[in-house]
Amino acid sequence: MHHHNNFDGLRLLGAATVLISHQFAVLGLGEPHLAGITLGRWGVMLFFAISGYLIARSWERDSHLLRFALRRFLRVAPALVVLQLLTVAALYWLGIASFEDNPLPAVNGSLWTIALEIDCYLLFALLAMTTRRTGLLMIGLLLIAWATGTFAKLPWIDGQLATFGIAFGFGVLLHERPRLLRPVPTLLMLALGALVWRLSQPSFGIALIAAVLSVQIGVRAWPVWQHAGRHGDLSYGLYLYAFPVQQLLVLALGAQRPYLTMLALTVTATLPLAWLSWHCVERPALRLKPASAPRPAAQAEAAARA
Repeated sequence: MHHHNNFDGLRLLGAATVLISHQFAVLGLGEPHLAGITLGRWGVMLFFAISGYLIARSWERDSHLLRFALRRFLRVAPALVVLQLLTVAALYWLGIASFEDNPLPAVNGSLWTIALEIDCYLLFALLAMTTRRTGLLMIGLLLIAWATGTFAKLPWIDGQLATFGIAFGFGVLLHERPRLLRPVPTLLMLALGALVWRLSQPSFGIALIAAVLSVQIGVRAWPVWQHAGRHGDLSYGLYLYAFPVQQLLVLALGAQRPYLTMLALTVTATLPLAWLSWHCVERPALRLKPASAPRPAAQAEAAARA
């Protein structure tokens, strides 16, 4: 899916970062850390920040709640359902219920973030229907909920929502306040993120840094990056399928194989699955998205022409 921006390339980078980080985990090795958090969490932060920015843009174009919800459903659910069905079929064929003999027994250690992203969609829609300061309020509410321990009282949400939700909220804020993307505000936000990180809150500081950098890079159109989606948006498929593929390879070959060998096999096996997911599931589902209602200005222009 081609756009004149770098967001497709950034999403691929985020999925690749998670894949590379998880490859260490499934082999029983420690995941590499950068600035206090794992490489995989950096990739997830990038996903949430980009999602916040693009969701806010989608809402600005069409703020109809039902159409908004249907678009989100068609983007997330079909590929996820197909993945789950294929995973169950593979486990049944192998005669196992989980990868209990692997160093990491989880079947798919990536899926927990999808529930958090849906939480962000719900919170965004609730706020967007009532205020134009959605991003700022979202960040504030998440910080208050984290500081007061509210998440501990909600069984379907954990403290991770504060971390990744704030990255999402900053993405929303940067769309709502494009002046923040000017050089001076950008440098001030990066400095603030570094300060928060140094004040023993690395996740929140990195949420701000990841949001600023991902949106600043995403809105541009660099020669190679802007063509990253020419064969389709493979990032979601990579994110969905990489972990179970890694686990199957460890089950078949053992965890003692060299890291780079297993990484190369994972990429070789996962890319075709991501390509099939996009072309056979995700893109056909997205064709069912409801069309946006004409904007008032466009309606007036059409009436004038008539």
